Amino acid sequence: MSNEPLKVIEAYTYFWKDYEFNDLTWNQSYAEGKATISEIIGHLLNWDQYLISNVVRAVKEGKGIEFPDFDSHNKLGMNM
Repeated sequence: MSNEPLKVIEAYTYFWKDYEFNDLTWNQSYAEGKATISEIIGHLLNWDQYLISNVVRAVKEGKGIEFPDFDSHNKLGMNM
């Protein structure tokens, strides 16, 4: 098995970490009644962190994949 996928994941693990969003739209919804840009990014970041730190490691070690409760995990992401 090639290590290339793991190299790509490692290269982008902290890609957005220090990015500063100064745009006025950061805390605005993209449409009425929808999530804000920051909530969407937080949701994606939270899942990315979980996948990279837990799922990828489990697959690499030949273990099964376990996901957390989706609702509570998604709420954590909205508070990032």
